Amino acid sequence: MYNDNFEIDIDGEWHCFITAFENGVVSNFYDGVLIGQHTAPTLNITNKQLYIGSRVEDRRYWYGLLTCFTIHDYCFTEADAKGFMDYTK
Repeated sequence: MYNDNFEIDIDGEWHCFITAFENGVVSNFYDGVLIGQHTAPTLNITNKQLYIGSRVEDRRYWYGLLTCFTIHDYCFTEADAKGFMDYTK
């Protein structure tokens, strides 16, 4: 299972991007749509592996390919991710 070749259209609107980890599988969701999955030997996934930027010093947000985003939770399973996206609709 491997699909990291996806593009996200940045349109100036807020979107929901979630990375879920369950049973060694990392799943990426964008606005409720599964856009990529791959296996991972560890739970230690970094922003460099996600290609989304770098942490702003002493802050809880990141800057990079996406202008600015916030990390809301560090522990999502695939079911948690779907539930969170349903909650935010």
